[in-house]
Amino acid sequence: MTSCHVTNNGKSTIFSSSTTQARLNQIVSHLHFKIGSLPFTYLGVPIFKEEKKPIHLQPIEVKIRLKLSNWKASLLSMAGRIQPVKSVIHNMLTYNIAIYSWPISLLKDLEKKH
Repeated sequence: MTSCHVTNNGKSTIFSSSTTQARLNQIVSHLHFKIGSLPFTYLGVPIFKEEKKPIHLQPIEVKIRLKLSNWKASLLSMAGRIQPVKSVIHNMLTYNIAIYSWPISLLKDLEKKH
């Protein structure tokens, strides 16, 4: 039995920075994709064209800080908070740092606040 994969055009987006608008319109009219713009987030990672800046990674830092604050405010003991930090925060950082090397200033800021 063979499987057939079909693209869901309603859920597909095309991103382009170097294609002329006329060519992009032509592609969109054939494929029926939406036109997206940069920056955007894909699988939790910011995608952008220009040089990486701390502001591009701050939404991830904010998510991490929120998680840490919620755990801090919960009734978990210090030992009970270590496991979520180790698993969730460590994995979030590892995943994102594997894609972009984070500026030291942003990592130090995150470390300082918690």
